[in-house]
Amino acid sequence: MHFEGFDLNLLVSLDALLTERNVTRASEKLRVSQPAMSAALQKLRVQLSDPLLERIGRQMELTPRGKAIAGPVKDLLFGIRGIFNTEASFDPETARHSFRIVMSGYCAEVFGVPLIHAIGRLAPHVTCEMHDLSIDMIARLREGQFDMGVALPHSVLFDPDYANDGLCTQRLFIDHFVLVGSRSNPALAKELTYDEFCEQPYVDVRIGGTVISLVEQALRRQSKRPPTRAWAPSFLHAMAMASQTELLTMVPARMLALHADALELKAVPAPLPVDPLEETAIWHPRTDLDPAHLWLREVVQKVAAKMNGSGPHEFHGVAI
Repeated sequence: MHFEGFDLNLLVSLDALLTERNVTRASEKLRVSQPAMSAALQKLRVQLSDPLLERIGRQMELTPRGKAIAGPVKDLLFGIRGIFNTEASFDPETARHSFRIVMSGYCAEVFGVPLIHAIGRLAPHVTCEMHDLSIDMIARLREGQFDMGVALPHSVLFDPDYANDGLCTQRLFIDHFVLVGSRSNPALAKELTYDEFCEQPYVDVRIGGTVISLVEQALRRQSKRPPTRAWAPSFLHAMAMASQTELLTMVPARMLALHADALELKAVPAPLPVDPLEETAIWHPRTDLDPAHLWLREVVQKVAAKMNGSGPHEFHGVAI
């Protein structure tokens, strides 16, 4: 099928190439041979009068034209799928569907676990892929690689090139940080002043090795800070380190509540002001009217309401 000289059959290949930025990965995504995908790329280059992909160093990058059309092409395909989607509703009891959600390890434990439990009770044939939080989450949401992200509502943790403008958000729950250490640690016999805190050895959390936590951002604003004796890739790792040593760390209170007894931890109020964790659901507006995505958002909101101790604890008559 052609439209003003453009072969519309190439739209799917175009989207895969612009998303994956790699001929091999695009062919694997569409389950076609690499020669077939290379041939599609050559046709697209001719029809669009642009190379679309070009090698820079060891990687393939999108040309300016490729970057400009990547979003509109994906939106166009989503719209086409919506036109031909004969499902006017989503029946969770019979639907076979897979959702892809990205969130931090902390959020996966305090929110993802009850979410998976709720989805399993409501929709026995629906699966959910949990992906770890990454600095390019916003970009991947825009590209359609994820159905939803659960993260902070602003872009302070992410690549500033990808602001949240144009994405949809829904606040889920709030958490605050506390100072944590072993129950046998004499430093926590009382609430610490910031000067006293700065005399204690500390475990810093660097999520994914790259994402700077809100605690670290708060510490960087101070004129002095406690000596960092270790770095941990997650709050859980940091708590485990603190439980067996004289080290202190700062973690979200909800996370501590899950592990305080098993790790024999105690907490005192944070000795410096740290912004609260305002975990928020983030999704692209192209999925706003999709029945399956609408159902997912409703479940997400119900689970969050239960965590907050407000709202009904049932969804369509099923306890969550």
